[in-house]
Amino acid sequence: MYPGRLPASLRFFLTSAAPLRRILLLPTLAGALWLSGCQSKEPVATEDQLPDTTKVRTLTPDEQIRDLTTAIKEQPGNVALFQRRARIYLTLNNGPAALADAERVVALEGSTPTSFLLRAQALRAVGKVKEALADCTQAQQLGYDGSDLPLLQGELSYIVRRYPDAIKYLNEALRKSQFEERAYFYKGMIYAETGDTAHAISNLQTASEQAPQFTDSFGQLAGIYNAKRDFKIARQYLDAGLRANPDDGFLHYNLGVNALLQKFPDSALTFFTRAAQLDTTLYLAHFNAAVLHYDRDEFAPAVKHLKAVLRRTSQPPAQTRLLLADSYDRLGAYRAAVGEYQKLVKEAPADTRLARRLQAATALLRQQQGDSAAGRTRPTIRPDSLRKIR
Repeated sequence: MYPGRLPASLRFFLTSAAPLRRILLLPTLAGALWLSGCQSKEPVATEDQLPDTTKVRTLTPDEQIRDLTTAIKEQPGNVALFQRRARIYLTLNNGPAALADAERVVALEGSTPTSFLLRAQALRAVGKVKEALADCTQAQQLGYDGSDLPLLQGELSYIVRRYPDAIKYLNEALRKSQFEERAYFYKGMIYAETGDTAHAISNLQTASEQAPQFTDSFGQLAGIYNAKRDFKIARQYLDAGLRANPDDGFLHYNLGVNALLQKFPDSALTFFTRAAQLDTTLYLAHFNAAVLHYDRDEFAPAVKHLKAVLRRTSQPPAQTRLLLADSYDRLGAYRAAVGEYQKLVKEAPADTRLARRLQAATALLRQQQGDSAAGRTRPTIRPDSLRKIR
């Protein structure tokens, strides 16, 4: 009745480290809030123009946004308020809101190095890398002298794979601020991607030593050692990162990779599920959890995770929709299965296997509809019995 189970070669999408998370090149939240007060061309604010400095540090970011928004309504021409709100939006990963405020800063303040750097950071947050690089160039030409600028230029150059430029900028950032963990981190990423494992490990270790709370370094180190199949050292780095941040989804994802590479699927499923709960951007955690459920004939949770993959990325692993269609098929959800098979056939009309699966699911849907119209009920098939009827 059912088409054959998907072969294992079509399933796991396993990487030794999760995709690089978006890292905003900003100071701490408190630093971000007050940084604009010491940079050029900002109007001097009186005590009644800005939030009370004795109270603002105890507020949550959302509360700070609320108070700044109120102040902006009263003083719509106050550049400092827009700057500060933009920086807080960046710490909250709200790129569109940060960009709107950064654009307002440029309109009010004009061509200053700080306004262009702020807009470059906001453009980076919304994925507009080319535009961000252009604003960095403007800030550089206008004489911006802090380490934030070459650090951002290094990150952007890394993203577009201009590795020599990235290394040059990151070294410049370190000359301006030698204790800059993010510069070491990106250098480590570049060396890892270019096959220089020794320098990658050295730079990532320096980043993790300088800022243990910067847990991305631990995750990338674990990824390198997972790839080397040195699972014990990989686990040590992951545990160190989790001591600093026990709710880091990226580290839980890499724990799943570590467990799966050692053929501990139950532990891997626990870690992937936890990673997906902690960080909604980790669509590969959802995907690998789905595959593990699928292999255990647990098709309902597999469907849940596969749908999450499709919601969270426009470029899912190649077999995501096929696994989803097959899982619906095995649950008896033929209408949903037909819908997914139709999308697959549209994408690959020459694939006869997909055509056969669509035909079989369509026949089962018609039978199901006929039974329903006639008032007949088909016996419920327990999930653990599905293996017997394949």
